[in-house]
This record gives sequence, C-alpha cells and structure tokens, in this order.
Amino acid sequence: MPTRYCKSNEKVCPAGPPGLPGPIGVQGPRGRRGPKGKKGTEGALRSPGKTGMAGTPGQRGEKEDIGPPGPRDMPGSPGKPGESISAPHVVLSTADQTRYEGGNTHFYCTVGGNPPPRVEWRFKGGKLVPGAKYSIKDTKVLTIKHLNYSDAGQYTWAATYILGSSEASGNLSIQGENIKFVITVSAALLY
Repeated sequence: MPTRYCKSNEKVCPAGPPGLPGPIGVQGPRGRRGPKGKKGTEGALRSPGKTGMAGTPGQRGEKEDIGPPGPRDMPGSPGKPGESISAPHVVLSTADQTRYEGGNTHFYCTVGGNPPPRVEWRFKGGKLVPGAKYSIKDTKVLTIKHLNYSDAGQYTWAATYILGSSEASGNLSIQGENIKFVITVSAALLY
C-alpha cells in the first residue's frame, strides 16, 4: 500500500527519474544443472537396394611363343655417371662458300650430344677419307686442297648414335682464276 500520495484525490505519485547505479554485488553461487532431456527416437531402417549381377569372367587366352629378336642397332658409348643422354645436334659454320680454282678451303662443324656421336664427312653420297685431297682434323674441320670444278657441290657432316642422327650441309662453288690480259698497242708515227 502506498504511503505517500501526490494529490488530494489520493492517486499514487508518478515515479521519478532513476538514480545512480549502486556498487556491484558479490557473485552468487553457481546454479544447479537442469535435468537431462529425453533421447529422440531412431529412424526406421530400410532394406538395402538391389545391386547388379556381376558377369562371369572370360576365358584366359593361350600363351604364344616369343618371336625372334629385332635387328640390333649401333651400340652407344658409355655415358659418364650423372649426365643425361641426349640426341646429337650438328651446326656447320661457313655453310655456303665461293672459292677460286687452285686454292684451298675449310668447313667447320660442331656437335652436341651425350654420349658423343660417331661423325663423318660426306660428299656426293660418299664418305670422305683423309689423303692428298682432303684433310680432316678432330673430325670437326674439313680442308679441301687444290680446288677444281669437280669439288663444287654439297658437303655434309653427319653425326649418328643410338638415340638418333643429325646432319648439316654446306655448298661449295668454284670460280675460275681471274686472269688479266694486258694488251699493248704501239703506234708508229708516220712523218
């Protein structure tokens, strides 16, 4: 029951503005744990679906005789441990040349590949061998001596080994020697 009234008609006074908050109180003890809930019902189990029938395994084929071995290729030289094997790659410098009859000329070639390939110089389908006409240094430099018209044509440097082959070609043209003719004309003076 209210103890204080604001007006003579005995109505309760309206509440005033809130006051400042008081100091924080001491934390109370932890409450008790509530009761455990009921476990739900499990879903109904269904029967597994039908799987397709597996076919019967086929008959095993008969074993045939082993055929004869294939032709043997050129064996490669042994590589160095730790190096990878690579096919040969040939580069010919001074590929196209024009020289005068009677002189000498050179073709230079370099090759890459591991292990080092077997190399040879060829001209008009035949292998060139060192002698009076040709000089071959370290299989990489071909010198052609005493040039004449029959030396004109395509020279090929070929490198081959078990992983493949590579070749490079150059052309040689021969020109006749320049010969100068001096014509002397004498005139007689007639008096």
